[in-house]
Amino acid sequence: MTVLTAGRFRLGILQGESGCGKTSLLKAGIQPGLNADEVPFRCVYVEFSDRNPFQTLQRAPKAQLNPTNSLPKTKDLTALLQAATGTGKPLILLFDQFEQFLLPRRGHLDTDPFVRALADWYAQGDQNLHRILFCLREDYLYLTTALEKLMRYTIGWQGKITLEKFTPQQATAVFRVMAEEMQVDFDEGFIRKMTEEVLADGKDQKDLRVSPVDVQILGWLIAGYQTTDSKAFDEKTFQRLEGVDGLLESYLRKVLESHGVQQTDSKVLLALTDLDSNVRAGILPIGVIRERTANQLSEADIQNSLAYLSRPDVRLIIAEQGEGSEEMRYKLAHERLIPALRKVTDKLLTDQAKANQLLNQRVNEWLANDRSTRYLLPWSEWRLIESQRPFLVWGTQQRPKVELLQSTDRRWRSRMWGAGIAVVLGLGLYGGLQTPWGQIQQIKWEVGSLKKSMNATAQRWSAQALAVSGEADEALQVASKLPDPEKTETFFGITEDLLLVSDTTRARAALDSALSATRGLAEYSKANVLPAIATAYAQLKLRAGVDSVLLATRGLAEYSKASALTAIATAYAQLGETRQAKAALDSALFATRGFSEGYKARVLPAIAMAYAQLKLGVGVDSVLLATRGFSEGYKASMRLTIATAYAQLGEWSKARKVVNEAESVQLKSRLLYIVLRHWAARKHPALQKKLDEEKLDEEKLKLF
Repeated sequence: MTVLTAGRFRLGILQGESGCGKTSLLKAGIQPGLNADEVPFRCVYVEFSDRNPFQTLQRAPKAQLNPTNSLPKTKDLTALLQAATGTGKPLILLFDQFEQFLLPRRGHLDTDPFVRALADWYAQGDQNLHRILFCLREDYLYLTTALEKLMRYTIGWQGKITLEKFTPQQATAVFRVMAEEMQVDFDEGFIRKMTEEVLADGKDQKDLRVSPVDVQILGWLIAGYQTTDSKAFDEKTFQRLEGVDGLLESYLRKVLESHGVQQTDSKVLLALTDLDSNVRAGILPIGVIRERTANQLSEADIQNSLAYLSRPDVRLIIAEQGEGSEEMRYKLAHERLIPALRKVTDKLLTDQAKANQLLNQRVNEWLANDRSTRYLLPWSEWRLIESQRPFLVWGTQQRPKVELLQSTDRRWRSRMWGAGIAVVLGLGLYGGLQTPWGQIQQIKWEVGSLKKSMNATAQRWSAQALAVSGEADEALQVASKLPDPEKTETFFGITEDLLLVSDTTRARAALDSALSATRGLAEYSKANVLPAIATAYAQLKLRAGVDSVLLATRGLAEYSKASALTAIATAYAQLGETRQAKAALDSALFATRGFSEGYKARVLPAIAMAYAQLKLGVGVDSVLLATRGFSEGYKASMRLTIATAYAQLGEWSKARKVVNEAESVQLKSRLLYIVLRHWAARKHPALQKKLDEEKLDEEKLKLF
């Protein structure tokens, strides 16, 4: 709490092993402590799941703070937090289970609207007093590296808090409190020995640690153990519970056996689990749970199972009531249950266990024999594995397993055409498919099957594959059926591919479709894609297209419009339309007047270099004027850009003036190098070529 309330704290991370008690600490310790009257903050606990992060963030303060006014449905994080602050105190947000947000967005955090909202919130600097603590499992801490980079902030060691498990002494003390609450006998000597020798793990005596979840489950077992004798925290009770080896596994088996519908309960628990990542699947309604069981269970069976598994004396599932008319949702009680759940359900669900064992064995045989078709699955094995597909454990061999199943699927479907046709055509088809033409044809068939997939990403890449393979019309048809923003991205990708194969007619059609599709995009996505579309129109020598992109920027917020207009100006310059390029740049520069210092420093360098490309020194002068009042850190960065622009224009006196304004010898020496490098390039073609290449790389980075 001292760290969270420190004067300069803005962002931090609470990390720890699964089961170390992060959520309990947040809800039972940090949140009540921060909400004390004497603390100058209000604390809001936010649990992330598969839900929309903006909706999650709107619901938490509404439920916990009871604001007098309704919260706005906005993607402006600052506006939302300001509206939620009913007492006038700034907020400290506890983002629990944050890996549930990061995991599905691996590899494309830069396009996520919520990440952009976080970055914009942080860019406002000290004028924003709200604070955020990200809380996640330590094995997923690496996911925050990309987030910190996008937010332009590095969380130092003081902002990274590691939560350790209990020491044996602390675990013993917790057991003592639990025994007092339950009013049962407590054998402290036995409990201390048990925690050190059985529950604790570690290399030596000093490193021994006990999982809080293990302590909690032991308490549940003792509390729920029915016997004619009295309950107690002693050796006799633990012997009746068959010791603590495989504690969670024993507890799960006991719970499932008691209900009498083990198959149903097991499938419901697995539906709430992401076995590939060893995390909870999210907070799911009954309809989604049924889909994840491949519709093998009726809704009544699922409701009966959920009611039992969420009972207070069972506690394997947590039920949460949605807001308003939203139906009840469910989640696994804790991720520490997942390893035990795997073992128990593999023994109960014999078909599932057999399917996973067969798939592991067959995929290794297939790979060891160079993916030979001889090692595709027999009919009976293939049908068994397909019937258990929702419960397959993909592991590190997911890709070859999927390829094996796809290859087997194609083989058996082709055999259904009839034994006679297979005998007549089999040898010829097999021989033809081994030729280069045949291999390419098989790849095209796979693309054809992927375009029917319900997965938008798979459809996107299949559309681009069709475009480069000569099926441009079909590619455009597939792209037109995609949802936004995938539709816009796919049309633009098709345009790039068609330009590479010199199909400019269809490339223009794809580009027109991409521009049309931006009408339904959120502002952030629209502002990202419009500059790339303008550049592509310029490559096609289509001024009308660039004009249309310029028209599409109307209505954008100023911070989005400035970046888009800068790229549009560059596109006009490539077409030789200097007047239109200057007008777009002037509008972009005007739009930056209301920006914060941080965001202005991100946009102005591109505007300055675009003015230099147009040989407009007066424009560079205007950019320099716009940097007045910058703090020293941002001012130093802008001097590098301004000096480069003046040097590119050959305005040496202005460049020298910028150099002389540098306040540090390090910055001044670097500025001198930049200016003299451009001067020397006028005499040496090789150096000029190098400068042109560096400029091209910078433009690509801005677009992509």
